[in-house]
Order: sequence, then structure tokens, then C-alpha cells
Amino acid sequence: MYKGNRKHQQFFWHFSYQAFTNDKDETDGILIFAYDVTEQVNARKQIEANALMVHNIYMNAPAAISTFKGPEHIYELVNPAYQKLFDQRDLVGKSLLGALPELKGQGVDKILDNVYKTGEILTSPEIPVMVSRADNVEPEQRYFNTTMQPIFNEENKIIGVVNFGYDVT
Repeated sequence: MYKGNRKHQQFFWHFSYQAFTNDKDETDGILIFAYDVTEQVNARKQIEANALMVHNIYMNAPAAISTFKGPEHIYELVNPAYQKLFDQRDLVGKSLLGALPELKGQGVDKILDNVYKTGEILTSPEIPVMVSRADNVEPEQRYFNTTMQPIFNEENKIIGVVNFGYDVT
């Protein structure tokens, strides 16, 4: 803490130390460089706080939310409402069709492909899908209102897709 302007402020510094040597190769001094990195640290903390807030919103939302990474559509985040749709099935870390093989041929992967490749948002009411709530259980007809949106990185490149949905069966 640093006291200035009658209030306590927190500063962050980056220190670099360099030894000075004389003709006999003996250290006879140390040069210290100090850089104020408070602004960068505070900016990083704000970004982390914003990311945590978004994560908490996703995880506590009543909508079923999942995120998919890359062109393989690997489940990265699955909120409790989404996981509840598939009871005891492991989704995170698996591709869409690896986790839910009964979706093959139903076009859901093609919709994700299109959003991932074009960046076009898809909003669709009552998409019919045959899905199983658990492994080794017969698929059942379900209907979902869904919105799929691209996820961009800091270079504005699409890196994934976020899916917001409601089971309206």
C-alpha cells in the first residue's frame, strides 16, 4: 500500500536487478529498475472479474447453455440446465457427435458448422431432435428453441459457438 493524496492506493511494480562488476569481475553494485505496472495489473483483474461474471451468469441461467470450441465442436462449458437434459452423460471435452452420437444425420452438427464458418447467428424455434437423456437409452423426440452464436477471440476470429436453448417439448 502506498499512502498518497490522503487515501491508500495499491500499486504494482515490476523489478529488475542487474549486478555491476568491476575490472576484477567482482560485484560492486546493483542497478535496480522498477516499472509501475499498476494499470496493466488492474486491467487484467477487471478482465478476470468480467470473465467470472459471465461464467456465473452462464452457470446460473435457467436456459440450457453450452459452448463448443473449434471446428470439431468440442463441449467446453455445459451449464446445469443443459446437463440436466442429458442426466448422466459426460459431455465436456467430447465433440458434439462423440458425446451425443444419436444426433448423427439430424443436422445439428451442420448448423454448428455454419455458425462456426460464417459467423451468422441462428435463432430457431422448436427444432425437432431425437436425443437420449442417458447412454444406452432409446432416443426420444424433443423440441428446442435455440440460438447459436459465434464466439470470437481478441483478433475477431471465430473460435467456437455458444448455444442457448430451452426444451419446449
